[in-house]
Amino acid sequence: MASSTSSAATAAWQAPSGCPDHIRYVLEKAVNSYPPIWLEEPSTGEVFSSIEECQNRLIAFSLSQGFDIVVLNSRKIPQPGTTWACIHHGKETKNWRKLPYIVEKDDKGEIVGERKRNLTVVRQTECPWTCKVSYKSIGKRGSGEKGFVLTTTESSHTHPLAQNPLIYQRHRERLEEYQVLKAQARAHRVSILPYSLSRRVLDAVDGSGLSLTRREYYNLKKHQIPDGRDEKTIEGLLYALDAADFIHRCRIEDEFDESGTILSRKLVQIWFTHPKLLEASARFVAGSVCIIDATFNTNKARMPIIVAVGVLGNGKTFPIAFSYYKAEDHESYSFF
Repeated sequence: MASSTSSAATAAWQAPSGCPDHIRYVLEKAVNSYPPIWLEEPSTGEVFSSIEECQNRLIAFSLSQGFDIVVLNSRKIPQPGTTWACIHHGKETKNWRKLPYIVEKDDKGEIVGERKRNLTVVRQTECPWTCKVSYKSIGKRGSGEKGFVLTTTESSHTHPLAQNPLIYQRHRERLEEYQVLKAQARAHRVSILPYSLSRRVLDAVDGSGLSLTRREYYNLKKHQIPDGRDEKTIEGLLYALDAADFIHRCRIEDEFDESGTILSRKLVQIWFTHPKLLEASARFVAGSVCIIDATFNTNKARMPIIVAVGVLGNGKTFPIAFSYYKAEDHESYSFF
C-alpha cells in the first residue's frame, strides 16, 4: 500500500486505561496484528489495491480508537467505490418491521400492539465520521495507472469513543478467539447445556476473557427450524427456563456408529427447579417429608411428569422439582 501518512511509531499499541483487564491481552493482540501505519488517522490520498484492503485499514483504525464502521453505500459502476460511516450515524433506528415507536396498552395495562417493549437503547447519534474510497487514476497523467484512493470526508465524532472496542459485536466476530469460543459453545448447544452451566465451563477452560451473552448463546441455533414432532427440539423450553433463572438438567441418549461417532442425539428426560424452591426444601424437607410421584397425560405431548413436593409448617404442600420423561422406569427416577 502506498500512503502519504507519516511513519508509524515503533512502540506496540496498548489498550486504554479504562479497558477491562480480562480482555486487555486479546484486544492488544488483535490491534497489533495490523500494520502499525493503519492505526494512524486516515488521510485523503491513501492508495489501496482493493476496496477490501481499504476496509481492513479502517477497521484497524476504528478498533484502536473505540468505534466501529458500517458500509453506508457501495457502487460498482461507472467506477467502483464505497462509503463507510461510523456505526452511530443516522438519527433513528431503521425499524424494518414498521412497529409503533411506543408500546400500546389497553385500559387494563395489557400490551395489545405488536411492539412488546419501548426502545431503551438507540445507537444513532448523528455521528458525521465518514470515509470513502474511489477507483481513480494515480501517478502521472497518461500513465494509465489506477488504484483505490481514500478520501476522508469527516473525522470527528458526536459520541465518546469506547474504552472497550469489543462492545461492538462486529469487532468481536472478527477475533479468532471469539470464533473458537462460539465453536465450543455450539458444541454445548448440541449437548443441550443451559447457558449458565455452559458459561461456567467456558470461563474455566477459555483464557481469552471473552464471553457470550445469553442471547448470543441461544442464537447459535436460531436458523434451525423448530419441529414440534422432533423429540430433540426443546429450544423454546430451555430458553424460557434459563431466562426465568430456573435450574435444569437434561438426560440424553446417543446413537453411535462403529467408529464411535455420534449419529444422533435424543433428549429422553429434562429435570428443572427454581432456587427459591430449593431454599424452601432446605428449610422444610431436610429430615422431614418429601413425596415423589408421577402424573400422566398432563400436556399435549402426553409425556409423564415426575413431581417432588414437600410439606410446609402449616401442613400444605409445595413443589420442589419437576421432570418430563418418556417412561416410568428405574433410570428416570435415578436421574430425577
